[in-house]
Amino acid sequence: MALENNKPNIKTICVRFNLDKPIHCKAYNFLRSQTEFSNSQAIAIAVASFFENRNLADRIVAAVKESLAGFVPNSSPTVSGNVVSQSDEISINEIDFDFLGG
Repeated sequence: MALENNKPNIKTICVRFNLDKPIHCKAYNFLRSQTEFSNSQAIAIAVASFFENRNLADRIVAAVKESLAGFVPNSSPTVSGNVVSQSDEISINEIDFDFLGG
């Protein structure tokens, strides 16, 4: 525990679960049943993991968009969820089949 001016470096927040909401009920039940961590530690791990994974997903989507832009001529592909869609159809004549060896 870090001490600053002989005071513990601890912050307190209130967490409230509405058990009428399924995700709140699920989180509350996980916290009540787990014995490996304190509630504070479990919440800290969950929140940190959630935001780290979300940031990673955003970076992956940006990388996929950038990569696809080089392969799809004269259009900008859109990435939505798990689906990559293209706003303009490509004619069979526009495809360079040299990469297939023919």
